[in-house]
Amino acid sequence: MDGTNYDTAIADLMRLDRLCYSDSPLTLDQWHQITARADYQVFAGLDDNNNRIGYGIGRTCREGDSDCLKLLRLGVDPGCRRRGVARGLLQQLAGVNVELELRETNVTALKAAVACGFAPVGVHRGRFDDCDGVLLYRQGK
Repeated sequence: MDGTNYDTAIADLMRLDRLCYSDSPLTLDQWHQITARADYQVFAGLDDNNNRIGYGIGRTCREGDSDCLKLLRLGVDPGCRRRGVARGLLQQLAGVNVELELRETNVTALKAAVACGFAPVGVHRGRFDDCDGVLLYRQGK
């Protein structure tokens, strides 16, 4: 990918990230660090005109004798929600050992995760100040 395409992609991802995580958007430096590391994956959801309307960031971690992709961020443009974009992003990970954490209050994401074959495997209490717990979901390969 040439520099112009990379810069355009990063600008689009930053725009989406600000829309989805307005309280804690990633900085340009953080995006550069993420995209430079081999253990991170960034994937996008596109509309019919190839505009980025969703994205995900995962980090591959070694667990025992296999790898697991820990999904760190998943976002969909607020104007494009409830159209299956998040589900499509999760389906891109079919066949991959994936782990994600979802706030108990994020009912929409919980339903999408279950519909894509994720199952609850644990809970973390006290992880975030704004909710009681974070549910740990896993999709096996």
